[in-house]
Amino acid sequence: MTAQDNTEKSLQALHEKYLAEKSERGGNLAFGLSRKKIILDFFLLFIFGLFYSSIFPPLNFSSLAWFSIVPLYFLIKNRTPLSAFFRGWVWGFAWAVSSFFWLREIEIFIPFLIAPIMGLFPAVWCLAVPFFRKYLYFPEDVILKGHAEIESFRDKNERAFTWGARDMQLAILLAALWAFLEWVRTWFLTGFPWNLTAISQWRNTAVIQISDLTGAYGVSAIIILLNVSLCLTIEKWKYILRDGKYRRPFALYFALAVLMLSMAYGTRMIMQKNTSTAEGSRILRVAVIQGDIPQSRKAGGLEAEFALDKYLELSELALLSKPDIVVWPETAVPVPYRASHPTAIKYRFKISTLTKERQIPFLLGAIDFGDVPFEKRLPDEIPVHNSAILVDKTGEIVEKYHKMHLVPFGEYTPFGNHFSKLKEYFGMGRDLAPGKDYTIFELENGIPFGVNICYESVFPSISRKLVKKGADMIFVLTNDAWYPKSSEPEQHFVHSIFRAVENRRYIIRAGNNSCSSLISPLGFVVDSISYSKDAKTRAAIPDPTKKARGYAVFEVPLNQKDTNSFYTRYGDVFILLCSLFIVVSSFNAFWKWKNCGKFVLDSFNQPDPNK
Repeated sequence: MTAQDNTEKSLQALHEKYLAEKSERGGNLAFGLSRKKIILDFFLLFIFGLFYSSIFPPLNFSSLAWFSIVPLYFLIKNRTPLSAFFRGWVWGFAWAVSSFFWLREIEIFIPFLIAPIMGLFPAVWCLAVPFFRKYLYFPEDVILKGHAEIESFRDKNERAFTWGARDMQLAILLAALWAFLEWVRTWFLTGFPWNLTAISQWRNTAVIQISDLTGAYGVSAIIILLNVSLCLTIEKWKYILRDGKYRRPFALYFALAVLMLSMAYGTRMIMQKNTSTAEGSRILRVAVIQGDIPQSRKAGGLEAEFALDKYLELSELALLSKPDIVVWPETAVPVPYRASHPTAIKYRFKISTLTKERQIPFLLGAIDFGDVPFEKRLPDEIPVHNSAILVDKTGEIVEKYHKMHLVPFGEYTPFGNHFSKLKEYFGMGRDLAPGKDYTIFELENGIPFGVNICYESVFPSISRKLVKKGADMIFVLTNDAWYPKSSEPEQHFVHSIFRAVENRRYIIRAGNNSCSSLISPLGFVVDSISYSKDAKTRAAIPDPTKKARGYAVFEVPLNQKDTNSFYTRYGDVFILLCSLFIVVSSFNAFWKWKNCGKFVLDSFNQPDPNK
């Protein structure tokens, strides 16, 4: 190697060192484009995604929800839409993999399969943030002149009322888009509306009362509205500190006004419902049995016999209180109710005997066969259902409901009938058939009710359809003992609170190992099988999430004056309004985007005057 080569190599090394030092200087644009900055951004996005998941059970840091999106907004607001999309996906992946980490108790890989899909929803929202910030605020000629002209235009107009109106428009638009994307989650790829942003406020009873107008989506929209308004207000401080002049945060004023109005509505509803609850109302006494039976994918005869004996033992104790009905949770006994298995025969005989002797009906969560003609009773032709069965005082089945919204891979394998390998690798050993109609049960005293089986209680539309068909109350039969060491039972339970408020109906929840409780139409947990002492007052309070074996008799008031809520009658009108606002607001932004793109394209296509 020659001396000249050594000199060139040394100069190259010095040049690279200079560039590295320059890129790390504060305020230098090179650092913003460096690999270190990108890694730092993605690390922060992952951390703030975990931060967002803490607003849900089991941590329940619900107050953090009101500013949990602020860090995400500032990490994406000045990015290109595509860059913001990928950053939003990282944030969403971190939220999903931590929020749904309880799925590891079924298979360790499931949280990591579902998180990439769930991350797409916040990613779409993030894509919209820089796009609408740019094309809603600024005229086309300003946008085309670049960043410096945009900042200059903003300086001149920041104090104007029209600028505040645009702030409000952006905040409303992003809140509406978030709520719309949560609604999409309820049906996309069979739907998974678990842990909507609103769910974090399950203890904030005054705030969630608007759910009877908007569904849970309205609560989510208010939370995001306040988050975005805080971001826009923080941005204003840059100009306030520089100019020494106060600039009114109109968007924040608007968001706080919406929040106060919703709380005022909630407080009024709580006072009104509490005072009208029901002097002279009929009372239905419901005995709920919680067996706390460990689960096994392939339960044998001994496990089924043990479960049956425990549930019968607890039921006989509950019957001493002379309830109007006894309720067992989902698949309380792991054999089909009408099977020829010895345990199933004993199961039917014992239930029939109890109902006849005590003249009290039983509502059972059970595996059941579909009714098919005798000549078609071949094993492969008989559908198997996850069902709710009502056995009356004569010991006979008088009504059944077959679960309609099955759990993908847990209760059936999507496309498994066409691709057998899918069942082999991803199936859980069951291939149940969905029901065909929402059943309204009726007790002998004329009280109609509907049933959600397990996963169905997280879908607002299912409970709404039952109430619209005439249900005076909803029973949720569930079995969360598949997740004995995770937050799944509590996360599942809190969704029922929103179903109660949305439809203004009592929810009676029967779980195998926890969360058996009575939820009022206002979202209060009125009673539970388990109780704990309040840390401050030392009073006993219902504690649904406490795992235990036992029973309780819930007294359910039946107020005949109750009417269907706005949400029950008209459904997702709020989402329709959000959709319309998104379309109208997007039209102007997309028009500017198209014109700007056309202008740039035309400038490239101009003929060279020198030729």
